[in-house]
Amino acid sequence: MIADMYELLADPRDADITTSLVDQIANLTLTIADRANVLSQGTIVHSAPANKLKCDAVIMRTYFGVSESVINAAWQPMDLG
Repeated sequence: MIADMYELLADPRDADITTSLVDQIANLTLTIADRANVLSQGTIVHSAPANKLKCDAVIMRTYFGVSESVINAAWQPMDLG
C-alpha cells in the first residue's frame, strides 16, 4: 500500500509538476525525489539532488539514523514497480 502511494507521488514529477513532500521514510522519499532538503529544528541544514544526498554517509547517519553498514550494504533504491 505504501509503495502504491509513492508510485502515485511520482506521477506529478514525471509530468514536470513540482510538489513538496515531507516524510520520514527517507529511502522511499529519496527514491522518487529529484531534490531533497534536510531540516533540523525547522532550518534547512543541507540541500542536494536526492541521489547525492542518499549517498552521503554523514547525512544519512546524522539525520536519518542509518548505520554505516546499512549505507554500504543495503541502502538501495526500492522497487516501486
